[in-house]
Amino acid sequence: MTIRIGAVARRTGRRALAGLLLALFPAVPALATCAGNDRLAEIEAAQPGTEAALAEAALEHPYAEGRFWRVERDGAVSWLFGTYHDPAKEIVTLPTPVSKALDSARIVLLEALQADQNAMQAYIQANPTLFFTTGGSTLDRLDPKARGRLEALLGNYSIPPEVAGRMQPWFLSILISIPACTITAAQQGLPVLDETLERRAIQAGTEVAALEELDDSIGRMARLDEFGALDVLQATIVMADASEDFRATAVRLYLEGRIRMIWEYNLLEAQAFDDDMDIDAIFATFERELLIERNRAWMARILEETAAGDAFIGVGALHLSGESGLLRLLEDAGYTVTRQTL
Repeated sequence: MTIRIGAVARRTGRRALAGLLLALFPAVPALATCAGNDRLAEIEAAQPGTEAALAEAALEHPYAEGRFWRVERDGAVSWLFGTYHDPAKEIVTLPTPVSKALDSARIVLLEALQADQNAMQAYIQANPTLFFTTGGSTLDRLDPKARGRLEALLGNYSIPPEVAGRMQPWFLSILISIPACTITAAQQGLPVLDETLERRAIQAGTEVAALEELDDSIGRMARLDEFGALDVLQATIVMADASEDFRATAVRLYLEGRIRMIWEYNLLEAQAFDDDMDIDAIFATFERELLIERNRAWMARILEETAAGDAFIGVGALHLSGESGLLRLLEDAGYTVTRQTL
């Protein structure tokens, strides 16, 4: 893999970004259902012990495993569910414990709402410099080999090269990191897990709210250009053809509840495929900007609602683990967090 901005973005702001692509280029070609091979299984077959080593690295972090958690303080009980932003049937089919908690919730908090996706076209028009350059072409800044591969890849997204050249590197990196098959699914109206939660809550008459404004989530993505996003783009291009394989691997780990291992796997792939970049530093930047800072920003609203009880919180699963993950932050705030079996 590369730095795999998209692998992180899919579990932070993928829903809005997919909508952004559809707003710009609604004629994404119809592709087959997402396929892909489990790359970690292939690596394990060639290098036995790799998966165990990744699992050990993951378990060094608090709350490395588990998708669904009971959160309690002073008798007030709420629920925290780590999601994966994907329309696959095995992802969007809610486990019974999750379904029961959702149906009995007083309020549902999600990263973003469908209204954000619907507003994307207007947001682009109001903030064009976040997404598009005002100077030379981004493609002209790439080495010739990377540019050629990118131009061939753009056909999968119906993005003309001249339009791609005007995109900011962070934006272009994220778009080509999202498998075109999942964009097609979004175009066909297939909901990702977060949207499934929102629809279910609305049908039940439950209040639904977003943890952050669209301006905040997109702004954090745009800030990645301050941290070498052009290098990230070139690396992403190299491995973009395997994006469905990376997705298949992450889906398997997610369903197994090995959440932190998704991050460790991404790091392994990045280190293997690019020796010229400071991968550890870039991953640390991503973790800080896209996970840690967002977790901290969300906590005020999360604490407000969990104090009242009966809150259901659904966020990208990578937000759960780590010393600055939501589960640790809740524990530090005096909550008892208990993993639920799915």
